Amino acid sequence: MENVKLKIIIKILIAAIPFIPLKLKSRFLRSGFFPLEKFTWIIVGLVVLFKPRVVVELGTGEGNESFVVGMALRKNKLGKLYSFDSYSERINNFEKKADDLVKFKAQMIGVSRYVEFIKCDVFKYTWEGEKIDMLIIDIDNNYERLRRLCKAWFPHVKKNGFILIEGGYSKHGNCSRGIYKFCIYLNAQGYQTTLLPVYPGLVIARINSAVDY
Repeated sequence: MENVKLKIIIKILIAAIPFIPLKLKSRFLRSGFFPLEKFTWIIVGLVVLFKPRVVVELGTGEGNESFVVGMALRKNKLGKLYSFDSYSERINNFEKKADDLVKFKAQMIGVSRYVEFIKCDVFKYTWEGEKIDMLIIDIDNNYERLRRLCKAWFPHVKKNGFILIEGGYSKHGNCSRGIYKFCIYLNAQGYQTTLLPVYPGLVIARINSAVDY
């Protein structure tokens, strides 16, 4: 797989520096309010550096990554994150429904203006908004599911927009193999992909040319 240019990686790291104290602090919070993945600062750095107007996240979970991306958008004073999830299960045994809980947390953190949570089946949803600058995929990333998401969502991503696929360097072999196979497919379709080996892994894909789906 082709590598993203080193100078871009360096810029991403520099852009993420203001958020590193938040990440370090989160490791010691007993409340579990911000249990962040190791690669979250990379996503945040991309948001700060490239200032996307439309960010879509497929797979909200507990919303922690959504909140930090919302903070980056707030820093930019530009853009909005649309986070999709079916919320089929409650989070951490809270009595509140999961979708109500993430909305409540967003209000408490002060990012409601920059983050919108949408309950739906991401495989059946039809995006009718503006072209997407950054698409973040954080679901059960096996090859078949990624191909379905590719067909449903990738045509809505701007040329030279970013597609971030979480996983690919995890302990779950099926997930890692599926993402690697999907990257090979994307390369054949004219995408540039880079797998960052920061557990559980993050693939950065960019559209280099028109793609025939």
